[in-house]
Amino acid sequence: MIEKIPFLHRATAYNIMIEDDISFADLHVLLDEVAARGGFELDDGLAEIFEVEIAGKRYCAAVDGLDVMIVVR
Repeated sequence: MIEKIPFLHRATAYNIMIEDDISFADLHVLLDEVAARGGFELDDGLAEIFEVEIAGKRYCAAVDGLDVMIVVR
């Protein structure tokens, strides 16, 4: 079941949706990487997809404003 989890990262509250497990450390790294790529700068109503590899796991994150849906590949 996909859960929507509020998550505070660098003074911003994100809505994280994920079915699989992810550590808090990996989630912080993922959000930092998406932010570095400009993922939270645009809010045009269209989700952007970002692929991030952390510790040998590949995550696919769909970002729409502060909503982040994550799939582990």
